Formats: sequence, C-alpha cells, structure tokens
Amino acid sequence: MREKKLLHVQEMAEILGVHPMTIRRMVERGKLPTVRIPGLARILFDPEDIERLIEASKVMAGSGN
Repeated sequence: MREKKLLHVQEMAEILGVHPMTIRRMVERGKLPTVRIPGLARILFDPEDIERLIEASKVMAGSGN
C-alpha cells in the first residue's frame, strides 16, 4: 500500500487561504471530509479529497447557480 501524506489543519488553512479555526468549523459542520485514525486525536485531510472539493466548487460556481 502506497503511503499518503495527510494534511493537518494548519496546512489546510494555508491551502484554502483561511484561518485554522475556519477549517475546524467547516469540519464540525460537515463541509470538509476528514480522515480519522483511531487513537489519534488529530483532524487530518486527504489531499485528493480536497482537490475534488475544490474542483467541484469551481464547477458549481461556474454553473450560474
């Protein structure tokens, strides 16, 4: 199995250009997919999930809705 680099809250905030607390709120509201590892109390993100989310938001923004 290929090892993936998971992103932390701070890294996500930098990628999306928002404050880390905004990322935490988005997670609480179910707006961002996370990776949970049993026994680890960190919020982690799969970069591929985030890329899909960004691409989907571009499509939605450009659709005129």
